[in-house]
Amino acid sequence: MAKKKPKTVTKEDLYKGLAARSGLSQKQAQVVVDNFIDEMRNNITNGEKVSLTHFGSFRPHWLPDRYKYDPQRKKKIFKPARKKVSFVSAGRLKSQLRAYDAKESKAS
Repeated sequence: MAKKKPKTVTKEDLYKGLAARSGLSQKQAQVVVDNFIDEMRNNITNGEKVSLTHFGSFRPHWLPDRYKYDPQRKKKIFKPARKKVSFVSAGRLKSQLRAYDAKESKAS
């Protein structure tokens, strides 16, 4: 049996969840979540690694210039260097994912 597609969690869902768990109003939760995301974005954009204990790390890095082959046009295309963000999950998150995956496979 094929695995079901996971639900996409939006910022709106985060606002509601934070408000429900913390006792904040949904408007206050929205300010907290938006400020948190802005702070992460600013740090990553400035070239800093953002590490969240028990969750993971976001790290910016550069992809170098390269040539990519286009099979339809049968020629090389130049791809300029660009900045990319990579995410490495923490051990606790990995173990929780493995436990969830094991539970899901037993259920089916």
